[in-house]
Amino acid sequence: MTRRWLSWTSREEVDRLLSLLEAPVAADAEAPPVPARALPPTAPAAAPPAVVVPPPVVVPPPPIEALPAPPAAASLATPTLPELDLSSANLVDRVRAYAEWALDAFDASSTFLSDEHGLMIHGVSADATYVAVLAPLLVALEQVRRTLDADASRGAVTVRAGEVLNFAECVTPTGRYCIGLVRGDFLDDSHLALLQRELNRTFEEPNV
Repeated sequence: MTRRWLSWTSREEVDRLLSLLEAPVAADAEAPPVPARALPPTAPAAAPPAVVVPPPVVVPPPPIEALPAPPAAASLATPTLPELDLSSANLVDRVRAYAEWALDAFDASSTFLSDEHGLMIHGVSADATYVAVLAPLLVALEQVRRTLDADASRGAVTVRAGEVLNFAECVTPTGRYCIGLVRGDFLDDSHLALLQRELNRTFEEPNV
């Protein structure tokens, strides 16, 4: 049976075209090389700016000044106390002179003399509170002497803030007497002993 072609192309032309399509493509066929494009030359990288480190600042030490010599230590000698005049033959005058001398000599705010029962016999700016404290204090001191056989004839107690009651007593042929002296701090024992000696001398008969 004879084939019939409906194409306008002849059979010979179709066979030729088919043979072209069926022809193997060469494996090593390559496209023509593309000429390389020259890149513009790159400018050399600029060097980083040099870091300038300033030299360290040297601060000179302050000049050493010689320290002044410390002041000479104040003398610790006990200031000279005024002399007590007990030349009067009148006991009342001697008691008054003693109380005023103690007030001035030891920078006291008040002073008073009491007997062994705590009754005030003379006072200078005396505070009733301290007079009242001294009476039981004398009783307590007497108990200490009897019980412990100790010298409890002088001392000091704090009754109010910033106020100290210093006291000293003596025993005379006419009885026991005590001086109470109020000031801002405690008297040392040597001053209390002086108060005690002068109190005893106050009640002695003067040598006339």
